[in-house]
Amino acid sequence: TSHPISPSLVTRISSLTADNEVLTAKTNFLESENQSLRAEIEALRNQITIDRQSAVEALQRVQLKSYISDTAKDAAEERAAWLEAVLVDAVAELTTREVVRIETNEAIKSVSYSAVQTPAPSSSYHMQQMPPQQQQQP
Repeated sequence: TSHPISPSLVTRISSLTADNEVLTAKTNFLESENQSLRAEIEALRNQITIDRQSAVEALQRVQLKSYISDTAKDAAEERAAWLEAVLVDAVAELTTREVVRIETNEAIKSVSYSAVQTPAPSSSYHMQQMPPQQQQQP
């Protein structure tokens, strides 16, 4: 015993079938979009990882340059201090030499001046010291 299918039921089934096809198409589209978005998300995650690694490397380069700069600055300051000490020692040595030279020259001048200022023995003094035969030469 089969029951006749009412036209409204056929219309309803047709409408539901059409709705199902539309929904299936929308689902397929959304699944495709979802896959595309998942691939995009994965690409963005990979790019974030790469960018993060690049940022870490850039930061490490900056830190290394800063360390090198600080080390070079410290070495330059140490060298400057050493050179300053060498310069101070050299100036002290030159000053000491100049003072010794001046004092030596003054001492030589003083001795020379004293020698010039001391009267030479007179000829009568020599005459008195000479034996008589030398005093009366013809």
